[in-house]
Amino acid sequence: MPHSLYATDTDLTADNLLRLPAEFGCPVWIYDAQIIRRQIAQLSQFDVVRFAQKACSNIHILRLMREQG
Repeated sequence: MPHSLYATDTDLTADNLLRLPAEFGCPVWIYDAQIIRRQIAQLSQFDVVRFAQKACSNIHILRLMREQG
């Protein structure tokens, strides 16, 4: 689900995002941990949740997911 970069309750605002390519180069991938946690909370309402690691093998994202249970 798309999230607004102007009306946001996270640190990922349009102004912050525009600075990242200058600091880290391109391409740059941006993930919002708050949004990931929110999505995991919604999915946890199901009996079993499976995740294909090939979909995203970013170790930091996987660690965040594991921390959420």
